[in-house]
Amino acid sequence: VEPRAVTYHTNVSRPKAWLGERWHAARVFATERSRTWSWPRRLLFAAGSPVIPALRTRRIVREIRRAGLQHRLLPRILPALVLSLIVNAAGEMMGYAAGAGRSWEAVYHHELYKLEYLSKPERDAILNGSITASPADACAKPAAAQPTETGSAAAG
Repeated sequence: VEPRAVTYHTNVSRPKAWLGERWHAARVFATERSRTWSWPRRLLFAAGSPVIPALRTRRIVREIRRAGLQHRLLPRILPALVLSLIVNAAGEMMGYAAGAGRSWEAVYHHELYKLEYLSKPERDAILNGSITASPADACAKPAAAQPTETGSAAAG
C-alpha cells in the first residue's frame, strides 16, 4: 500500500439525485431483508412502512438531544431529515411489496459514478484538488483529517 495515498469520500449533493439515491437504496434494502419472508409478512411490512419516518425521526432527534446538539443542528437538518426518511420509507414499501425492480442498477450507478451526482462547484473542487469543507461540516465540527498508518485520511 502506498503510504502517501489519500482517499476522499463524498455524498450525493444534488437534491433530486440524493432523494433518488435514498429511494433506490431503501428499495434494495427491503428486498434483500425480506428475501426469505412469506408474502403475508412482506405485505405486513409494506403496510407498516408509513410509520417508519415517525419512528426513525424520534430516535434520531433523541440522540441529537442526548448529544446536546439540538439547538445548533435540528433547525438546520430537520426538514431534510424528515423528507429523506419519508422517501426512504416509500422505497422500503416498494421493496417489500414489489421487490427491487431496477433499483440495484441505480444503486450501483450512484456508487460507481458519484461525481455525476454532485453539484458543479463540489465536483469542480474535487477534480481540481481544491476540496473545502461543506456547510454541513460546520455543524459537526469534525477533527482535522490526519493520515493514518495505511496512508488514508482519518479524523484525528
